[in-house]
Amino acid sequence: MKPAVMPAGTDPRFGTCAEANRNGYGPYRRGVDPEYAWYQDRDGDGLVCER
Repeated sequence: MKPAVMPAGTDPRFGTCAEANRNGYGPYRRGVDPEYAWYQDRDGDGLVCER
């Protein structure tokens, strides 16, 4: 599956963090990275797509 094209300055949007990580993207921080809002912060630590 090809990632969606997003506005300039953001990484491609993937369906899951695992897919983002496989493609070399992440982690994203709450309040810093706009990509943070695209994924679930399951442990509530302010990071998503941790490797």
